[in-house]
Amino acid sequence: MLVCCRTKTPLYKNTPVFNACLEGVVQTSVVTHTAGQCCDRCRANSECAGWSWVKATQSCDMKLRGFKIVPSTDCHSGYF
Repeated sequence: MLVCCRTKTPLYKNTPVFNACLEGVVQTSVVTHTAGQCCDRCRANSECAGWSWVKATQSCDMKLRGFKIVPSTDCHSGYF
């Protein structure tokens, strides 16, 4: 089960999207061990509007606004 934003209550409702990637401009990319950690990193970044956690590489791609949701078994994603 994906636990999003455990460190703080989101100001906006976070919507987890399982088995989907967000396509769009990557603001920054870091390695995290879980999708929940990726969500937390995005939430802590004021410019991050959404995130995709790539399962195979554990890459957390933090996105700027203007992304689109694309079905894919490669990622779990979320947005604010």
